[in-house]
Amino acid sequence: MTVEIPPHVRETASQLGDGVPYALKVLAGRLADDPDMGEPSAVPGILTVMIDGDPLRGLP
Repeated sequence: MTVEIPPHVRETASQLGDGVPYALKVLAGRLADDPDMGEPSAVPGILTVMIDGDPLRGLP
C-alpha cells in the first residue's frame, strides 16, 4: 500500500518539533502495514486516518 501525506500535514509536522515528523512517518508505516486501521473514504479503495482533523490517505 502507498501512503500519501498531504504537503501541509508534512509542513505542520516539521514545525511542531523534532519527533513529530518521525511520528508521522511511523503512523504512515503502520497504515501501510495494517490498512485496516484506516477508515473507508468516499473514494473506493482509499482509506483515511485522521490526525487532528487532517487526513492521511492510504492507496492500495
